[in-house]
Amino acid sequence: MIPRSPVDVTSSWISDVLASAGYDAIVSNVTVEPIGTGQMASSLRVTPSYESHTDAPTSLVVKIASDDPSSRQAGARGAYLKEVRFYQELADDLPVATPGSLWADIDVDTSDFAIVLEDMRPARQGDQIAGCDATSVAAAAVNIAGLHAPRWGDRSLYELDWLTVPEADRQASFEELKLILAVMTPGFIDRYRTRLTSTHVDHLEWFAESVDTWLADDTGRFALTHCDHRLDNLLFAPAAGAARPVTVVDWQTIAVRNPGADIAYLLGTSVEPPVRREIEHDIVGQYHRALCELGVTGYGIEDCLDDYRSQTPHSLLLSVLGSMFTVQTARGDDMFMAMLHRSSQQMTDLGVR
Repeated sequence: MIPRSPVDVTSSWISDVLASAGYDAIVSNVTVEPIGTGQMASSLRVTPSYESHTDAPTSLVVKIASDDPSSRQAGARGAYLKEVRFYQELADDLPVATPGSLWADIDVDTSDFAIVLEDMRPARQGDQIAGCDATSVAAAAVNIAGLHAPRWGDRSLYELDWLTVPEADRQASFEELKLILAVMTPGFIDRYRTRLTSTHVDHLEWFAESVDTWLADDTGRFALTHCDHRLDNLLFAPAAGAARPVTVVDWQTIAVRNPGADIAYLLGTSVEPPVRREIEHDIVGQYHRALCELGVTGYGIEDCLDDYRSQTPHSLLLSVLGSMFTVQTARGDDMFMAMLHRSSQQMTDLGVR
């Protein structure tokens, strides 16, 4: 069974999940509490009580579809399926730090899904509004190279229909996205008008008119790309020197894209512009070295810097779609504005617009 709500995450269901993962354990009771700040799905921390001593986990994280109709509808457009398939088909073969999955499944007809994950506690979630320091950004940049490098330029990725459209259909999908942005962008501007400058509006309107061209002009470089690689989707170890300093979560937007989008989005939305100006060249350099160490060849640092610059508008795409397709909250509004303000300045600083 795939749980539709937190009340469906019962002791018997957790017992079945653990058994499927190879644990000999009978759960007598569970405590279920919401965690995280997800806009499209619900994350729950589940703490089982066991009938006898076992080596089964002391806590788990269960991710299910949102109970908000708008957020659920947004996830049903493919985001829920992507995250489930990522854990079923890709995660185990990639050296990117992400929680281990004990079980994942989806009903493609109803979009009900559940993913049971390793609990990364005491790691702390990043705060998109507050931002972070240079050390945290560097750790995240190096870690995401473990997603990009193994399937760098791998055309077989286009054969995964849950992940992306076939290469022959890419331009049509870009044009479809342009139509969506043409509808959503005016509403986004109206909603946040009092918090936008004329530069922000110019960037948003320009992007809505040119997103198809921008996506097609990607230098031909592609890899697995997280596409929402930002602080709210990163868990940081509580102490320096940890074996796993950062862990990436939320794989609902994974795609085949120019991977520079993940680095531009991370740097553009995670720190205030004065800090970003000081650290961006060094962070991109650390990321590039990690790619090379993982086997990427024929990709120089200047290519990497060019991709970093050209992919900075990616934040506009996520800000508009993320806010307009999911339930509106006060924190969500503050988050999208922080992301937009920082990344818009990044575009201006780098001469993108």
